[in-house]
Amino acid sequence: ETAIVVFPELWLLGYGRCQVDCRAMAIDESYHGLQTLRQHCQVTELNIVISYVEQEGDSLYIASRFIPASTALPSVAYRKTHLFGSYEEAIFTPGHTLDSCFQLDGLNCGMLVCMDVEFPEAVRTLASQGVELLLVPSCLPRGPMSSLLPNAMLPTRAQENHIFIAYANVRGQLCATSSQDSLETTVTNGLEYIGNGCSGFYAPDGSCLEFTRVPSRSTQAVDFLMTSTVDTTAYTWAKERNPYLSLRRPTLYTT
Repeated sequence: ETAIVVFPELWLLGYGRCQVDCRAMAIDESYHGLQTLRQHCQVTELNIVISYVEQEGDSLYIASRFIPASTALPSVAYRKTHLFGSYEEAIFTPGHTLDSCFQLDGLNCGMLVCMDVEFPEAVRTLASQGVELLLVPSCLPRGPMSSLLPNAMLPTRAQENHIFIAYANVRGQLCATSSQDSLETTVTNGLEYIGNGCSGFYAPDGSCLEFTRVPSRSTQAVDFLMTSTVDTTAYTWAKERNPYLSLRRPTLYTT
């Protein structure tokens, strides 16, 4: 079986770091560590999606990258297109394309990052391009959306597009930013930077196949691995019963 591991948003750096740290630790295509990761993927026979700060010129981006285990497959990068809150808007530049598709063992895959998946248009665009498995690194903090997103929005995105969604979120206290800007005191949009731990794997019929959360009062960072299996043949009935993609009438939806 082919395996792919999805890490949370900005996993290589730690979400919430100050601008100085982000710029100092940003990487680009030439970064030797990406080649090291690829070598590890080849040795372990694991494909991964990792998230980090990418730099191009003076601009910083929240990026995710598919790194394959096979030397025959290309590495694919994507830049987050929908930034969340004043923290991200002050430091990062949004990406300008949803082009994140790749094939893995015959399965059409695509990537979004965190808030991107909250936009129906973004997910529908990838589904219309044939994506069957959507991989989403995330850093959803505690707050009003902590329950709504994993319990309502993500199942809806999966069901209305007939795709699998793997949503990897941070669990517990995030990495410290610096001595001057501690995450313990940093608040953006009224939300503390404590990952709510709600990671999940959703099926094309909207069902949740796997789900994990952190206790509501815990702030301790916890490493965990959630596993599930993609079986595209098991949900053919859902597509046949409600063929949303083929029934679309795009000419009615222009704004």
